[in-house]
Amino acid sequence: MLIRRKGRIPAAPLSPSETAIRDISMLRNTHPSLRQAAVEFSLILRKYLVGETKDPALYETQQEFNRRADALTALPSELQAPTRDLLDRMASLKYEPDTPENDSMVNELADATVQLINDIEADAHRTKEETDLVVKKSSSRFNQR
Repeated sequence: MLIRRKGRIPAAPLSPSETAIRDISMLRNTHPSLRQAAVEFSLILRKYLVGETKDPALYETQQEFNRRADALTALPSELQAPTRDLLDRMASLKYEPDTPENDSMVNELADATVQLINDIEADAHRTKEETDLVVKKSSSRFNQR
């Protein structure tokens, strides 16, 4: 005989942005070195970009990514340069021979990554609302005929 408990509602799965921000927060709390933070934040951001924009950034080196003409084209133009700049900054910290140990720089890098993810999400939400509004207007015009 099975006894089922009623009333438990499973938690909604986290969105890609919520997952990325949670992972950044958890990593920040471990007080990683700046080099380790750059490696991990870069990986988190690249995973987010793969999930959100289908850009294969996760599967390329930074040099391959920078040479690819269609990198980040799924993002609005005003977010492409900040995304590329942040990934370049992380790459330089990962490979710099004398990366300083600096908690404030780790926090700054974490904040910049979270802000970029939030900016991408805000743009995606705004774009979806605009698209829904256009579709709604078009369908109402069609129904009037």
